[in-house]
Amino acid sequence: MSRIAAAVPLLNQRPVPAGVHHDVEPPIPVSVVMRWATGDELLDTLALEWTRILVRVRVIDLRVMTGAVWLPACDVVRR
Repeated sequence: MSRIAAAVPLLNQRPVPAGVHHDVEPPIPVSVVMRWATGDELLDTLALEWTRILVRVRVIDLRVMTGAVWLPACDVVRR
């Protein structure tokens, strides 16, 4: 894996909210705005879990080591 790719910060990623977490079944298809330090990207993906203000989405990208990130709900739209 490229260190350069992994070093690009995702500016709209939020910390994991407190509490117990479970994936929804089935996941919900969504479109998200990924706000990278290098520019915004649109991504069609799946919402795995959410709160009132945050949504955890699946991300298959070398820049995201965890495979999912929490984003503000305003950056996520149901497809």
